Amino acid sequence: MPYITKTRREALEFANNPHVLGALCESAGELNYIITRVVLGYLDSAKESYAHYNAVLGVLDAVGKELYRRRIEPYEQQKIKENGDVY
Repeated sequence: MPYITKTRREALEFANNPHVLGALCESAGELNYIITRVVLGYLDSAKESYAHYNAVLGVLDAVGKELYRRRIEPYEQQKIKENGDVY
């Protein structure tokens, strides 16, 4: 868990629009903080269970894979075209 200053926590928690909230993050640590708070909010609102923990892990995994598929892989392909492939 990244530890960020109280001032930054307050600034990030003030935004209620997820798109704006992400844009306010100044570091990967702050992004981690926001995602962690969302996950904890979900878990705290439900009865503690393996199913809820497993669901969160599945969502985080799916988000990472979708990010790779939609944004990172096209970027990588463009860079291969520009700079050549290693393989």
